Amino acid sequence: MINEIFNGDSAGEIRAKLNEMITIINYYSSSQFTGGPAPGGGGDPYTPPASGTTFWDSNMGSPMGLQDSLSACNAVNMLESHTVYLQKAMANMGGSSVPEVNDFVYSDEAYMMTVSEGYYGYRDDAMMMNKFIFVDMTGMITQVSYCA
Repeated sequence: MINEIFNGDSAGEIRAKLNEMITIINYYSSSQFTGGPAPGGGGDPYTPPASGTTFWDSNMGSPMGLQDSLSACNAVNMLESHTVYLQKAMANMGGSSVPEVNDFVYSDEAYMMTVSEGYYGYRDDAMMMNKFIFVDMTGMITQVSYCA
């Protein structure tokens, strides 16, 4: 079977197999096989639209982060909200708008500008509780915890 994934395959091997599958799917999705206009304009690789989520801090302009977790918790639904975009880590399966440790946080849909280091407030609507998130200087989430 093409691209069989075996227990024990490394992340790099799995990624290569998935990329090969995507190439095959894109090829057979082109208009020469479907008889109509191809998705993505001629079977081009599909990039899903960025899915934003809301982080809270005290800055009106752009997400700048706060100095401590208590301030981040108090910011939720009270101070300034920002739509941010998550680049999910390979092992994270929480969904495109659920922040998890090792995800990267960007202030733009093109994933070009990471947010500033600091604490941010986040409303977990599924659990109906507030969380604080710490983003390090590289834009990576290093901590996600419930507010007290």
